[in-house]
Amino acid sequence: MGSARLRVFEYEATGSRSPKLKGTPTQVGKDFLIPVNLASVIKTNALATPLKSAKLDYRTRRSELQLLTSFLADEANAIRLRRAEFSSSAHHIQRFVSESGGLGVLTAVVQACWNWSTGHGPVHNVDVINGALAKQYRSGNGSRPDLLFDLGLKRMLAGEARGRSNNPHRLVTSKQYQRLESLLPWSASTGTPLLMTWAYFTDTETVVDLFVPRDPGGRAFTPFTSETWSGTTNPNVKSLSSFLTPWWPEESNEVRHRNSGPEGTFTMAAQELHRFESELFHSAEEEDSVGFAGRNLRGGWVPTDLFRRGPGRLFLGVLNEQLRPSETADIMPEMQTRYERYSDGWLATRPTVAIGGRIVVVHDPYGATGWDLLRL
Repeated sequence: MGSARLRVFEYEATGSRSPKLKGTPTQVGKDFLIPVNLASVIKTNALATPLKSAKLDYRTRRSELQLLTSFLADEANAIRLRRAEFSSSAHHIQRFVSESGGLGVLTAVVQACWNWSTGHGPVHNVDVINGALAKQYRSGNGSRPDLLFDLGLKRMLAGEARGRSNNPHRLVTSKQYQRLESLLPWSASTGTPLLMTWAYFTDTETVVDLFVPRDPGGRAFTPFTSETWSGTTNPNVKSLSSFLTPWWPEESNEVRHRNSGPEGTFTMAAQELHRFESELFHSAEEEDSVGFAGRNLRGGWVPTDLFRRGPGRLFLGVLNEQLRPSETADIMPEMQTRYERYSDGWLATRPTVAIGGRIVVVHDPYGATGWDLLRL
């Protein structure tokens, strides 16, 4: 599994109607490595919202993901940008790779830093909240984040993602400051905590700037324990719910009501997610299928690299029925055992797998796996 170097910055907002940043976000602790599951990065983009009412098509979406894996590689325990191929591509292709990678890294950071997974709740693209409901669920300046992490109990965490292909800056940039501040009215009006990640993809490593808020009382805190700053790739961290507790004091009905969002937001987001998954499943009818956890899994394997004849392979699969969170939790240990068999014990050669809802993604950099990995 690859990794990224994480730098954490805390920000504080002032004002309620038109909130602004109070000073420049400050870095907390030292840089450290976090694991990045490339399959999870891919899965986040598998359900990206199409334009208006267009339907998702399985082969179109898989080809888009294949393009992403052709530029981003899991090599030498790091997520790396293939600079030569990237530099020779068109500018709009470069933007697609950088922004798609940045969107996926946001989810990877939340997973790594707070032990969160899609088994705890789905991830919604904010663009699924459309029409009149979207007008309620946005700030006055029109800015809104990219993703909503459903934490259950009508609570959500908002995430903004950016991806860049240049080397990271030493200090907070004006663009980071401006983008973060532009989202504060949305966070305040919806009562939703906001994180922002800014990923820099280079040919040697991926560096991610993570911006986390201070709690409403102005007390500085971080989601990480003191052991985190030792540079370990498996930090002992607090849960996401513990990190977010200051926003939802049990005695405050007002905060709980504000954070529930507009009426119907959660139901609508879930319905749109179900529609996207169904469209992918039905459009994959010509693909192979296999039994998976008592369900029918449709999908196919394709090369991870469109430019070189390497052994890497990518699998995008869609289930006919959604997996329950408890089922996902039971499946992953079995998958882990199979990883070890296919990789001969070498961590760097293991395939990565992401499972959530009806989507199954496998990224195998050495082409060692096949349908046997998926027969459950």
